[in-house]
Amino acid sequence: VVAHSLGLSGMLPFLVAGTRSKKSWIARHSCLKVIQQISILSKTSILPYLQDFLTCITNCITDEDNYKVRTMAFLSLSAVSESSYPFGQEMFKEVLPKIWDVVSSAKGKLLIASLKSFGSISRLLDLESVNFYASKLSRTIINEFECHDADLKRAIIGLLRQLSMRRALDTEFWRNKVYPKFIENFWVKEVIDDRRSVPLLLQTTKSISDIIGVHEVLTTLVNLMKSEQEIIRKTVVVSVKMIISSPIMPIVELTTIGDILMDSLLFAFQEQTDCDLTISKTIAIFLNTIKWGASNLHSNLGSLILWS
Repeated sequence: VVAHSLGLSGMLPFLVAGTRSKKSWIARHSCLKVIQQISILSKTSILPYLQDFLTCITNCITDEDNYKVRTMAFLSLSAVSESSYPFGQEMFKEVLPKIWDVVSSAKGKLLIASLKSFGSISRLLDLESVNFYASKLSRTIINEFECHDADLKRAIIGLLRQLSMRRALDTEFWRNKVYPKFIENFWVKEVIDDRRSVPLLLQTTKSISDIIGVHEVLTTLVNLMKSEQEIIRKTVVVSVKMIISSPIMPIVELTTIGDILMDSLLFAFQEQTDCDLTISKTIAIFLNTIKWGASNLHSNLGSLILWS
């Protein structure tokens, strides 16, 4: 509010001085929080002051006195990069080497904040730079797949979503190193129970299917559709719907697993305990997509309708 009243130019000297304070970590932390909130509220209006904001943040990213200051610095960096999109690429490229040492050794909340910031910055970078840093970060990410911290899991899914949407890293790496462990560790009830994680999980799965192929992803998902947990079955159905609704959906890949997919959809339909229309709509989209290409699907669907 004060920044909007005085103007960012009037607030900037105070923020610069605050982030350089040696007497109080609370002053540094508070000024970083102000930068974060200004970025969220002002959006691209921060562009004339982007270099100054980044200078304030990088001064605190390597703060040796308090990890809370370093964590807040990364969260501020994430907010600034999101508000700057799609501008400021060169400025953020200069910042990355300075923060890399912190990112590669971070743990806990600091790791969560650093992953968020890298995911936000990756949208601004050229693909070559994204690949360079993503390949260095990939081992850290994969090692944390098995963690039980809900916030860290959400941060990892969010980063995977950004990287997969950018088509960073090669296809074989996604297929062999990322996807199997992604399914094993994220398509589980504890993640799906978290409402904030589900949209990220669905979007990431869709983006990965665009990289490694629809057939491979759907083959895995049809098995999950027969889970004993209804919430998992419903979420898988939503994911399948997102994938097969794509306008660039390869019909040949879908037809090859048509029988198995229909069988799993019908199982989920029969086992549901409420009147959710998601499964019915997904079946309709699937049949419309393959143009009723598999004749034996007719009898399966007809039998279900007859005995329902």
